[in-house]
Amino acid sequence: MVNSHNARGGGFTKVHSSTPTVSASPNYSSGDAMGGLITFTNFGRRNRLAVEEFGAAGIIQSVVITDLAAQSLNIDVIFFDTNPSNTTVTDNATLDVHDTDLLTILGIVNVTSWADFSDNSVGFESNLGIPFDLGAGNSSIYAVMVARGAHNLASTSDLTLRVGVLQD
Repeated sequence: MVNSHNARGGGFTKVHSSTPTVSASPNYSSGDAMGGLITFTNFGRRNRLAVEEFGAAGIIQSVVITDLAAQSLNIDVIFFDTNPSNTTVTDNATLDVHDTDLLTILGIVNVTSWADFSDNSVGFESNLGIPFDLGAGNSSIYAVMVARGAHNLASTSDLTLRVGVLQD
């Protein structure tokens, strides 16, 4: 499920949220995709007619991952400007990005800063400045979370990915 929230603070911002279905068993190994391919729609601010002519544009500014299992282990988030259709993204399997899909990568965020609470944790990275300009007719961004350690999640809804965007 993907949710969006608009906020006003001197410009146009949007926070996209997705809680992909992840595996509670077996454990994730380093390099495994976590939850499969995530699609964020309506990523830019432009109206429908402008998206058809120019596409959505903006800057990915922040990434927050909530972890209900309190694993607090590093996770990479890979952003693509088009669907990486030549890459097989399977939950709890090693991610191998196809050579042709490398050119669609907008950026990779290494989530290494974690705040631990009694039974959960939050990973965050900010001030990212990853620009995107999706081209005519496109307003979707794609993402894959990749484990960078052995993750032992307790529930299929333990992880939520939130992406903060400054919109053009």
